[in-house]
Amino acid sequence: MADKFVLGYWGIAGLGQALRYILAYAEADWEDKKYVDREQWFGADKSGLGIPLPNLPYLIDGDYKLTETTAIIRYLPRRLEKPELLGKTIQDQGRVDQLLGVLSDIQQTLIKDLVTEGWEANRAEIYKKVHDKLSQL
Repeated sequence: MADKFVLGYWGIAGLGQALRYILAYAEADWEDKKYVDREQWFGADKSGLGIPLPNLPYLIDGDYKLTETTAIIRYLPRRLEKPELLGKTIQDQGRVDQLLGVLSDIQQTLIKDLVTEGWEANRAEIYKKVHDKLSQL
């Protein structure tokens, strides 16, 4: 196992939060690299960390570097010897994949609105966009 994982993401919950939960649940040794300065990511680390497909979130596991939320969500349980987080049966695994898709849809819907300045004033309208999917969960 790596001496310490490094999870890089913006200084918000967003797409990185599920990854943080997995690392905490597995009691992994990890660093939460939160970007609050856009220049730190875009001006330095995006090209300077040697990540093959640089993006946020990223996971560094020794020499292995991985990006994309879903890829990391699937990698971590296997790597941390917690494969049951991905489902114990083929049907459970299908359900996990389905939930990942629904959550991705919700995130994609919300991200467009939540990065807009003054989004708080439109909170009710934003919630309406994802209400049905959240209710299904």
